[in-house]
Amino acid sequence: MQIRWRAVILGLVLVPINCVWLSQMEMATRYSGAGTGGPYPTTFSLFANVVVLLLVLRALNELVKRVKPEWALSFGEMMVVYTMLCVASAVDAIDFIDVLVPMITHLHRYDDASAGHPYAEEILRYLPSYFTLNDSQALKAWHEGRPELFWTMRTLLAWLPPYAVWGAVICVMLGVMLCLSALLRVKWIDQERLTYPIVQIPVRIASAEAGLFSAKLFWLGFGIAASISVLNGLAVFWPMLPVIKVKLWDLSPHFAGRPWDAMGWTPVSFYPFGIGLGYMLPQDLLFSTWFFFWLLKAERVMASATGFLSYDAHAPYVEQQCFGAYIYMAVFGLWMGRKYFLGALGEVFSGGRDARDGPIPRHLAVSGALLGMVALGLFFANAGMSAWLVIAAWLIYWLISLSVTRMRAELGPPAHDLHQGGPDAMLPIMLGTRLMGPRNLNLLTWFYWFNRAYRSHPMPHMLEGFFLARRHGFSEGRLAVAIALAGVLGVVSTFAALTYFGYRGGAEATMAGHATGFGWEAFNRLEGWLGNPTGPNLPSMGGAAAGLLLAMGMHRMTLQYIWWPLHPLGFAIAGSYSMSTMWCPMMIAWIAKTTLMRYGGNRAYIAAVPFFVGLLVGDYALGCLWPIVGWILGKSVYSFQQ
Repeated sequence: MQIRWRAVILGLVLVPINCVWLSQMEMATRYSGAGTGGPYPTTFSLFANVVVLLLVLRALNELVKRVKPEWALSFGEMMVVYTMLCVASAVDAIDFIDVLVPMITHLHRYDDASAGHPYAEEILRYLPSYFTLNDSQALKAWHEGRPELFWTMRTLLAWLPPYAVWGAVICVMLGVMLCLSALLRVKWIDQERLTYPIVQIPVRIASAEAGLFSAKLFWLGFGIAASISVLNGLAVFWPMLPVIKVKLWDLSPHFAGRPWDAMGWTPVSFYPFGIGLGYMLPQDLLFSTWFFFWLLKAERVMASATGFLSYDAHAPYVEQQCFGAYIYMAVFGLWMGRKYFLGALGEVFSGGRDARDGPIPRHLAVSGALLGMVALGLFFANAGMSAWLVIAAWLIYWLISLSVTRMRAELGPPAHDLHQGGPDAMLPIMLGTRLMGPRNLNLLTWFYWFNRAYRSHPMPHMLEGFFLARRHGFSEGRLAVAIALAGVLGVVSTFAALTYFGYRGGAEATMAGHATGFGWEAFNRLEGWLGNPTGPNLPSMGGAAAGLLLAMGMHRMTLQYIWWPLHPLGFAIAGSYSMSTMWCPMMIAWIAKTTLMRYGGNRAYIAAVPFFVGLLVGDYALGCLWPIVGWILGKSVYSFQQ
């Protein structure tokens, strides 16, 4: 299937629009509803903003078919646009550039020794000047608001050095991810035939043959979710109206006193979109997510009851256990494809060529990935980071990247954040901060912006795009070009949007609290490291090893016994923030799917799919409409998540 350049151009037109809209939702709105902010479309695997844009595109495409059929987009072209918007959204996300900009603007703004933040003495002296924004006027205008200064040459020149440097870093990272995706696609799509459950929803939306919009059950599910959103949204304006409580509320106040208070934050939610998304996922994953959520809560209670939690605040090392499970998933994926990957590596050194066609020739994909990884390592080494730490930090990052991508390809979890589980968190906890020293700790902190969480990682979306291309027969080469262009334009659009929103009203006054809060998160942690040096933490290392071994054991059982109900992926994601908010929808979806499969078989399961897709689409569509209403009216509105 040929992909016309008009589809790529349309995607490039939509990317900046999407980035401005997404930045407004996730970063530029101070309050929404009860002051919780949001919505945050990029915190779950299937991006709500992209689904809504795909719905609009499908509707407009149907109109074009009636007026000018030759101008209408084919299914493959719509999937190219969808993939481009996903990659751009992953770049412009609350776990990627949205964290970087607050870090760039933080240090010189809040360098105040009298307030306990002597950044010039403790931090800035270790950093290259191009890491941060250091123009006092630009800093003041962004934090306090000076819209007339946004368009000046001084503003452009002030922001250009850090944006150019970090923009280049991001583009290299995206290039490595694109090369790895091109390399993995043959092994994981053609040979292992992984299923990519998440993309089945956009496929149904974009495909006329799926008949989704002619199904009565779809409109029933859509109507239920949309009605809940409309009612709850109107209740924000008129509080006397009843509310259907589907958003999360905390159970922890009911668990007072030791050891039960060790459970901590224990939310319950009934998100319609979560139930709809969960229904599309495998049963063992659904069961494992909520089972391990409560198992890890039980671990915390036991750690408190035995006094271990008083001995070490990190006990029972939930983050380390989940980190170990993530590493196992990556190693397993590499081990399964070892012959293929070694063959690809051999082509680089032998000069051989793979005869199979692809978006990027195999030897070039390997070379591009290796060169990009080396360039990223040299960037931090040139800034002063020790070579051993550069290698360790980037190795962990790429292993987690492979793990997230593998998870999405194999089972499609609803979220994969691994908060505080990246190299910037795990290495100081396990090895201790004394071993690293102030310079290394300062530079390792700059891993925080792309390792705070992995909910919006770009690489899975790239590989899902190649899956769609291979399964539906459209050009992988043109898709690769489209992904690259969308990534670069997404970087530029996001930087411009976040800068403008700060100048428009002031980041401290009108943007979401995390527009400045992410900077405090990163550098408060660094101050803690510098002020309280620690040594190696062997129990934390043991927690990571235990998580890896437990995941390995469960995976072996999963592969050998069809009746085994626990999947290691459910364990890996169960300790994360996002899955804490989604365990209840996953349990409801598991009950619904299990009941239908048991009493109606596969036919009943397939017949009910439109209803659950309708729940998701209705919640997403109305949920993303409310912020637009709020911007028009200048009022706080309902946020359908968080």
